[in-house]
Amino acid sequence: MITISIEGKGEKRSIAGTLFDGSPRIVKLRDYHVDFAPEEHMLILTYQDRPGMIGKIGTIMGAHDINIASMHLGRREKLGEAMVILSLDSAVPPFVIEEVRKALPLRSSADSYAGGV
Repeated sequence: MITISIEGKGEKRSIAGTLFDGSPRIVKLRDYHVDFAPEEHMLILTYQDRPGMIGKIGTIMGAHDINIASMHLGRREKLGEAMVILSLDSAVPPFVIEEVRKALPLRSSADSYAGGV
């Protein structure tokens, strides 16, 4: 397993990955234990967990004809901070990311990522 950590401005970000059967897998992101394959187009969001958040994300993606290929979820506690990791069939334009930011109580703009791997 390989782990990379970055620190700055009172925050620490880390990611850990490994190979399973010769394919790369991300197994830890920040302090969330996850298991997903890095893809060309991904959207990673952290937000305050509450009912309806996943539905809002899916509705926004669908309204802009962005197909969700896979989704991974995690949270620390009920109604606490949650993370969703989306693998997508196409890139997410900046205006769609802004629409998601306005619709969800995101933790901070630094906690969202969309782009190629």
